[in-house]
Amino acid sequence: MFQPLGLVPPSWPTLPVSTVRKNSARATAQPPRLPALMFAEAVWKQIEKKKLPAERSVDVAQVRALGRQLDESMLGRMLFELAAAAREKGLDPEGALRLHATKIMRDLEAKAAGTTDDTDSKSAAGFRADTRN
Repeated sequence: MFQPLGLVPPSWPTLPVSTVRKNSARATAQPPRLPALMFAEAVWKQIEKKKLPAERSVDVAQVRALGRQLDESMLGRMLFELAAAAREKGLDPEGALRLHATKIMRDLEAKAAGTTDDTDSKSAAGFRADTRN
């Protein structure tokens, strides 16, 4: 169950996510989606797990270099500062990350299907299915 941390008004809902989804008309009309950060992590997990050639979509060397120097505190600070900078610029960090992760996923699906069109719907369904959980 969601527990407020004192940083939000006490009037905000404290219902479990499953209850909120059941009672929301919008949520019942669409399949549940992961938050953008979890979605991006799931896309990367599939890239690693299936050894997908992501070099054209992702700077793999940069990902590995960042990963070697990160700790939890540094990661939290970097994510917070990126979100704050996005707000200063009037950008939606959640939406931007979701769009970029989706583009990477579609690029890899198109490559797996033997095409280069980002909008190709005849793609590797296994990759897409694995990122929705």
